[in-house]
Amino acid sequence: MKILVATNNPAKIAELSAFLMAENYEIETLANLGLADIEETGTTFEENALLKAKYYARKSDLLSIADDSGLEIDALGGAPGVKSKRWIGEQASWLDLARVVVERLANTPAEARTARLRTVMAIATPDGSYRTAEATIEGRIIETLNEEKIIAGYPYRALLLVNNFGKLYADLTENEHEQVNQRKQAFQKLLPYLRGITA
Repeated sequence: MKILVATNNPAKIAELSAFLMAENYEIETLANLGLADIEETGTTFEENALLKAKYYARKSDLLSIADDSGLEIDALGGAPGVKSKRWIGEQASWLDLARVVVERLANTPAEARTARLRTVMAIATPDGSYRTAEATIEGRIIETLNEEKIIAGYPYRALLLVNNFGKLYADLTENEHEQVNQRKQAFQKLLPYLRGITA
């Protein structure tokens, strides 16, 4: 069965496609269908994930999977949150986003730099049925940014010191990443639903 990966973010396409192909699903992309990104107008990760999954399921007549993810920093009241990609402007680079986090936390002590990466994933069918799941990775924000660790599409991985391992998310081995990957955890929670509606 073919499933639409409802994002134009290359990093997310690669990750979601890998999860789906491991379950023997065929992949369709927005670019292949000539579909552009829609504006994320939700005020929560769940609203944005559902907005994308439902819209593209209707538009493509395919089962669609989408997620909304971001960094929540406690010392900044949960910011950047749902605006993680756009909170300092639409044209900001991945590096700009990471730099601003470090700047805004400049006088924040280590114990108050707690943060998490949150992902809410949604699956929607063309007839309007849907399901969501959520997962997080807990950690704290480092004080000094190593710009070489910035990963395109995932700038905040260069900032989050993961609690489970005491090391930067960007420095996790493949095996360590598999253990804490919040996108994979959200997908695993949705698998029973996905298998049920595609059986």
